[in-house]
Amino acid sequence: MKIEDLETDLSDGINFINLLEEISNKEVAKKYNKNPRIRAQKLENLSFCFQFLKNEKIKLVSMGPEDLCDGNLKLTLGLIWTLILRFQINRGDGGGSAKNALLEWVRSKIPEYDIKNFTSDWQSGKAIYALANAVEPGVLPADGMSNDALDNATRTMNAAEEKMHIPQVLDPADMVDNPDEHSNMTYISYFRDYLERCKKREEEERLKRIADASKCKAYGPGLEGGEAHIPTEFTIEAINAKGTRCPCGGHPFRVSIKSPKGTVDAKITDNEDGTYRVDYTPTDQGIHNVAVQLEDKHIPGSAFKVMIRPAKPDASQSRAYGPGLEGAEIGKEAPFTVEMRNCNGEPIPTGGQNLDIKVTGPFGDVPVSKKDNGDGTHSVEYKPLDVGNYKVEINLDGAPVADSPYNVHADAPEGSAWWENSYAEGPGLEDGNTTAEPTQYTIYTVDNKGNPCKSGGAPIDVEITGPEGDLVEADVKDNGDGTYTVQYHPTQPGEYNVENVLRNPFQPMHFEHIKNSPKTVNVLPGTDPNSSFAYGPGLEDGILDTLPTEFYIQAADRDGKKMDKGGDDFDVNIKDADGNDVPFELTDNEDGTYKVAYKPNGPGEQKVNVNLRDKPIKNAPYTVKIKAGASAAFSVVENYTFTIQAKTAAGEDRTEGGEDFQVTIEGPNGPVDSVEITDKGNGKYFVSYSLPDVTGEYTISVTVNGENIKGSPWKQVA
Repeated sequence: MKIEDLETDLSDGINFINLLEEISNKEVAKKYNKNPRIRAQKLENLSFCFQFLKNEKIKLVSMGPEDLCDGNLKLTLGLIWTLILRFQINRGDGGGSAKNALLEWVRSKIPEYDIKNFTSDWQSGKAIYALANAVEPGVLPADGMSNDALDNATRTMNAAEEKMHIPQVLDPADMVDNPDEHSNMTYISYFRDYLERCKKREEEERLKRIADASKCKAYGPGLEGGEAHIPTEFTIEAINAKGTRCPCGGHPFRVSIKSPKGTVDAKITDNEDGTYRVDYTPTDQGIHNVAVQLEDKHIPGSAFKVMIRPAKPDASQSRAYGPGLEGAEIGKEAPFTVEMRNCNGEPIPTGGQNLDIKVTGPFGDVPVSKKDNGDGTHSVEYKPLDVGNYKVEINLDGAPVADSPYNVHADAPEGSAWWENSYAEGPGLEDGNTTAEPTQYTIYTVDNKGNPCKSGGAPIDVEITGPEGDLVEADVKDNGDGTYTVQYHPTQPGEYNVENVLRNPFQPMHFEHIKNSPKTVNVLPGTDPNSSFAYGPGLEDGILDTLPTEFYIQAADRDGKKMDKGGDDFDVNIKDADGNDVPFELTDNEDGTYKVAYKPNGPGEQKVNVNLRDKPIKNAPYTVKIKAGASAAFSVVENYTFTIQAKTAAGEDRTEGGEDFQVTIEGPNGPVDSVEITDKGNGKYFVSYSLPDVTGEYTISVTVNGENIKGSPWKQVA
């Protein structure tokens, strides 16, 4: 039901009655005119509504049924606000001002905003953003608030609708640009209702799961009577204090059964839905006392007295009936019922009989589904797939039941699928599929009049042959609407022959290709994540963190054959030892390989993961141990050296040692003592020294026989 125009859509009382009943959960009138045609009938309907409001102590000033019938918009709007105030904002609690109560509730949730009204204090969008997060923490990002008022309001209302099911009863722009007190109060009240609903649901859910022994019940054939040596069962239902079934298992029920001759074993199976199946097999006749307890308290009716009698079903007295024994339609289940009776022709009220059903069609046996209902009846179904006569044989303990066997004729249904009009289409019938993933297509069945079939059950058969002549498994799913989804996985590249056939319902066991069958599909090699691999220095231990590195991804098909083309969407993720992302550059070389270049983030273990279609490639993820490399900023020169070449007065190199060379170094803090001179004996003298960790200027002098050599002294700044 819809209300599109407040001036007219409430005028006959029909929408108004339904609206009041929806928001109050009460009946407005037992009888009213559901097809009013004249004004008097409309006013009568509206009078029921106004009397209902009066009974609910909702006061309406200067307004009656005539105003609503005549479409007085101003009074109608006032009426709607009164309903919102009572049933949405005030919710009928009757205490104090609804506005002040709602305002105090808002302040308790977001005191930091010091809300004083329902108009201007909400225009920034920040208050409604904060309120949503206060009511349902995490519904919006804690740091996601901005200075854009409309953006704040819009994101809040969208999130509240999506995650909290709070309807957008006003546009975000209305709150930001043109705030209306009544509209804002209405919308904000939904957040208060949300909290109350959550609390109520939590408490109700807790109480639902606790069983009350005084309200629990047990029922089933095992508590009503039975026969010796025939398994029987009954159900225990865990009921909570509110009288509804618990939605879970785990209750400590205890069952004890005593027969006239002793104790009978009972097996309790927790169905985990609040019910418990109890199975037992009585071995003697007479009264059996069945006690059912929960935490040492008997449930109502316990201990149950169950009469077990000696009885055996008689095949000649038992009978079968139902449409499946009278006639059938191909493609549809043909049900019938077998009813057990004893030698006196009386129904057997328990199950467990040895019933054998065999259905033979024109071309062999037909699968049969049978269900022991546990009450002496057995529900049986079979589905004929060919037109013709069917023989239904029903045997009880090897003896035929009543009039068995039955002869049933199965006809083709009107509008059944016709092979000449049915067709198939989809990516699984097109060139370009790869061996990497399964593919699929859809078969559309059409009847002989060219109308699409509306239901499933057509005898569809699919046969797919691979490049080497081997059959490929095809999964055919009946969608129940006349279409069939076929999925298969081509694992080898090459040509696949796809045949889609439909059994002709009018010529049994005659198969015909549908319109566009057979179809040849060319399958290309596809990249397989399990066969693809990565290699290169960027995946090997010992990489220095100061140098860039790289590795390569090699795409391969499911047989391990390397791909020779690119285009695969490999997903790379690199994390350093602290779990931070390491930047990288992925390059498709378009030859089946992909280059990944990156620079490590410091030393330690680094995780490198490579996925394809959300699946890791071979050996991924990789762990790479990174070593710390030399830093130019922190590396220092610890020792200095130079060589003295002794020369004669003629400028020729001396080739013998023994000269008295002296080296002195003066620094900011005085002489440096770490000078060593080594006479090489060939006219060369090797000098090494180290400077103290003092910044400043150092003077180096080299003398021979007390005189400075050429270039001495000189300055060195350290």
